[in-house]
Formats: sequence, structure tokens, C-alpha cells
Amino acid sequence: MKNFLSFFSPKNLGDIAQTLWTRFPIPTVLVLVNAGFAWYQVNHPGSPESDMIFRVMMTLIVTSFLSVGVAIFGESHSDNKYVRWIPILPILYGIGFYFSIRYMDTNSGFFSDDIVLFILHLVGFIAWIFFAPYLLRREQTEKDVIQYTNYFTQVAWAFLMSGLV
Repeated sequence: MKNFLSFFSPKNLGDIAQTLWTRFPIPTVLVLVNAGFAWYQVNHPGSPESDMIFRVMMTLIVTSFLSVGVAIFGESHSDNKYVRWIPILPILYGIGFYFSIRYMDTNSGFFSDDIVLFILHLVGFIAWIFFAPYLLRREQTEKDVIQYTNYFTQVAWAFLMSGLV
């Protein structure tokens, strides 16, 4: 019987990290920076800059999902000469998203409109990952439909399992 924890071997994790870095460099950096901010928030609760860090964390979460979708879209449309400039768009969007979120008002307590905006963007960008490789396809063959069904199933299963864990 195979050992379940063999997945966490240093060689296997190194290969996964290298693949992740080569396919998704921008989302990887965003997630690592966001993990650093989350660590700071946990270890320094109630700090004066916690509102700003919370805004940055919300922005990084949304931008990382958008940049994964953009990277997948770019991989499937690599023959287009403008695709190499597409990874800049999530960064520009993230800057705009950061400035669209208000600071937490101490009188009202919670900025619910901005949380709803964050959740809507998050759900939209996660949903976009499901069909990003198949956007702008002119012809659909039976092979494309089967390939999309397999891709959709694998991504849905990955999200389901990550939600359970």
C-alpha cells in the first residue's frame, strides 16, 4: 500500500513549486505576499495599520484569482502577439480595486458594501477560471467539448477538495 504522505516529499514539493513558479509567477508572488500580510495580522492584532493591511489582503486575493485566469487564458491563446502583455492587466485591476475600497469607518463599524463588492469579484474571477481557456474560440469540435468537460471536472474537483480540507 502506498504511503499517503509520500506526496509531501521534498523532491515532489520542489517539483510542484517549480512548475507553479514557471506557469503562474504573478499569482505565486501575490499569494506569498498575502501570506506574509496574514501572518502579520495574526501576530499583531489591533495594530494601527490593520485596516490598510486588510484592504491590501482583499486586493491581493482578488488579483491572484484574476491573474490565474489571465495566465490560463494566455496559455491557450499563445499564438496571439498581444497575449504577452495580458499579465499586466490584473496588476492594473488590483491597483484600481485597492483604491475603490474605503477605509473602515469607526462609526459605522463595518464597510459591508465593500465586502459585497469583494465577494462578487471573487466569485466572478473564480468562475472565470472554469472557462478561461475556452474563451474566443471560433470553432467548437467534439474534441474541444470533451476536453472542456474534463478540464471543468478537474477544476471543480480541485475547488471542492480544497474547500473540504
